Amino acid sequence: MHIAGINQGAPAPIAPLRPFDPVAWLARYVDLGGGYAVVGDAVWLHWSLKGDVDESALKEHERIVRRDPEQHAAVKALIMERVSREAIDD
Repeated sequence: MHIAGINQGAPAPIAPLRPFDPVAWLARYVDLGGGYAVVGDAVWLHWSLKGDVDESALKEHERIVRRDPEQHAAVKALIMERVSREAIDD
């Protein structure tokens, strides 16, 4: 890999980081064909191996929460909240 001159010229602009939105992440995951199951205090992300599912898109989308424990915890908390609300509404 050639790195000579890497610091020459104007600095690259830094894009502002958007805060992670677990609601948007989960909605997109479901749109891609993903789902989840709650077993005790664990949340399992999954998708069907049958049907028209873009497995690579799902894996890429999952990578967002798998690499960041805080984002993973935010999605888990959201799912647990939804499940507990569903139990109360029934």
